[in-house]
Amino acid sequence: MTKVLKYLKKYWYFALLTPLFMVLEVSMDLVQPSLMSRIVDEGIVAGDIQLILNLGGQMLIFTVIGCLGGVLSGVFGTPIAGYQTHESRTLHARHKRHLYGNRPFSVTFAVQARYGVTRHQFWREEIQ
Repeated sequence: MTKVLKYLKKYWYFALLTPLFMVLEVSMDLVQPSLMSRIVDEGIVAGDIQLILNLGGQMLIFTVIGCLGGVLSGVFGTPIAGYQTHESRTLHARHKRHLYGNRPFSVTFAVQARYGVTRHQFWREEIQ
């Protein structure tokens, strides 16, 4: 976990805003059932059209806020995933360059380095 946090340190604002917007989205989704129960219990049973319209408007506003929270959590979550992936791949490539020099790394090269044979020699021995 500390290794992952080391990479997130540069992008702390993304790492902070993403869950906050997700909490906003989920909290707006959790408000909907209570508003719906109030519409049924207080508005429809009593026949209060004004209350039904008022609570329906609140539901619409909370839905839009929740939708914005979901979109913004994706907007802030996507760059941090891209940055993290880029940095880990760069670090992995540096590690491979350190091990194998500036030669391009491939499976063939790994087989040659491990067994001292070429890929074709390795396959010929497997077939026979």
